[in-house]
Amino acid sequence: MSYSENMQSSLEGLQFVLQNISFAILMETADRKVRFVNSSFCKLFQINALPEQLIGYDCAKSAEFAATLFKESENFVHRILEILEMRIIVNNEELLMKDGRCLVRDYIPVVFDKEQDGHLWVYKDVSDIKKLEAAQESQKRFYEKVLNNIPADIAIFDKQHKYLFVNKTGVKNDEIRKWLIGRDDFDYCAYRGKPIEQAVYRRSIFEQAVRAKETIEFADTQITPDGETIYNLRRFYPYTNEQDEIEFVVGYGINITSVKEKENQLRKSEETYRKVIDGIKQIAFVINDNLVIKYANPLWEKLVGVSAKESIGKGMDDFFSNDVVFAFQKDAINVLHDLPLEKGTLLTIIDRGGIEHFIQYSASRYYSFEFEEARIIFFLYDVTEQIIAEREMLNIISREKELNDLKSNFVNMASHEMRTPLTVIQSSAEILKKLHKKELMNPENFDTYINKITNEVSKMTNLMDELLLLSKIEKGKIEYNPELIDLPLFVRQLIKENFDPWQDKRSMLLFIKGQQQMVQCDKFMLHHILMNLFNNAFKYSLSQRPPVTTIRFRKNGCTLFVQDWGIGIPESSKPKLFNSFNRGDNVANISGSGLGLVIVKYFLEKHNKDLCFRSFENKGTIMAFDLEVG
Repeated sequence: MSYSENMQSSLEGLQFVLQNISFAILMETADRKVRFVNSSFCKLFQINALPEQLIGYDCAKSAEFAATLFKESENFVHRILEILEMRIIVNNEELLMKDGRCLVRDYIPVVFDKEQDGHLWVYKDVSDIKKLEAAQESQKRFYEKVLNNIPADIAIFDKQHKYLFVNKTGVKNDEIRKWLIGRDDFDYCAYRGKPIEQAVYRRSIFEQAVRAKETIEFADTQITPDGETIYNLRRFYPYTNEQDEIEFVVGYGINITSVKEKENQLRKSEETYRKVIDGIKQIAFVINDNLVIKYANPLWEKLVGVSAKESIGKGMDDFFSNDVVFAFQKDAINVLHDLPLEKGTLLTIIDRGGIEHFIQYSASRYYSFEFEEARIIFFLYDVTEQIIAEREMLNIISREKELNDLKSNFVNMASHEMRTPLTVIQSSAEILKKLHKKELMNPENFDTYINKITNEVSKMTNLMDELLLLSKIEKGKIEYNPELIDLPLFVRQLIKENFDPWQDKRSMLLFIKGQQQMVQCDKFMLHHILMNLFNNAFKYSLSQRPPVTTIRFRKNGCTLFVQDWGIGIPESSKPKLFNSFNRGDNVANISGSGLGLVIVKYFLEKHNKDLCFRSFENKGTIMAFDLEVG
């Protein structure tokens, strides 16, 4: 490649760079004609033409057009002429545009063979930079304002312990505060005529913080000209960057003179406070947040059997059960976090003699100047006699109420369940008597009314049987006698004898699931359980599909389900379902004593089983219980 070709290639490369650079570039000839302009220049000055189309264009005229884009339009052209006349290099001259942008302009006179050959203008949009600088300056003023109004000494140092910033609380005099920037405490002591011992002490702490790259806290004492002692609590906090290099050190100091004075006063009263605690009638002890005993008064020994002196340093689990320790731990955490304690909480504690004590307690934060760790003081109140008396009274009241409820429920049940059968018997007998007198008696009428009398007598008999059975249960006269039985056979016989069909001509359906096994149970109790559940399934599902009994055998047991599609059990009645003489709120005139499920529950408990149920009003009920296999 020839020299001229190399030059041409080099020029094209330079032209490519200048065309694509982000700065706006204009190169004029000596007589101010466009020699070169890039696309950034066209875009900046809103010129709708390609850069090559502007070659040879008169720059003086274009300057007059461009002037309309700037805030100081008249001065724009004048300043260009002034720069051309001076023929000196201009750097970073700011220009504000009407649309809010900020430009900086550079000018370089182009000289060739010692004669001016043209002019080079470079414009750069620095709007974003200016906004950032303004925001940083605003933020700086904001933080300085905040720091100057904080009631604490705040200073920022470089790594050599020279001041970069100090707030008004640290140095109130504005002139001294400005003078101090770039200087250290030794300069300050010399300037103010103070001894340098304090500067030496602070420098040693500063260097220690820098070496360790950790915050160091120290006490600082000053004596005022009138002899007053001022106590300050100070910290040096080294700030490190991502490379773990210290960029600056923050100094923080707060006047704690009033705190120190109160400490002295409280320290004097602490001993008095402890003497009071030793003499009170409640057990008192202090623990730390690890539940270690730190103090106990003399009554402590009476409860735990170990002297207060020997207990110091031991954990609470050395003296109390896990439940008691957990309760103390929970409230200790609440106290340390300023959360309220639960009121009325009782603890049961067994003393060294095996006597049970009921304890109420209170807790609060315990402050002392002998230590810095968090501590909590507990006061224990023995309310055993009070609790025992209250419980006895509540038991008496509860038994009295229970007895009254049982009497009331029994009277209501008996008056209803006996009055109805007696009324039916009486009316049936009167009808038979009248028919007999009028000689209208026939076998069909006779059987109808005799059956009514028989059924009602049977209801009264069942009621009396249930009352007698309940009486035997309460007196503990019914013993549990388990034996192995063929459960499906037992259930089939019971259904055949009593429910195939029932009074309304429906029959109980029976399904057997799984591999059959012998079942262990008390036959007498199981008979009563099934009779009650089957009767309920029929009488509470009149005019519905027949009830179903399902026996489901498993590997380790079996479950018996009784299901109907009747009136169901209301939600309001479920909590009292197993209370004597209580019945569902929706049973209306359906007969019943309210004792059947009480007996069922008792007999199942003898088998160590529970009666489970699911029921929805007007959708039906499922009763279920488990039995052991042999």
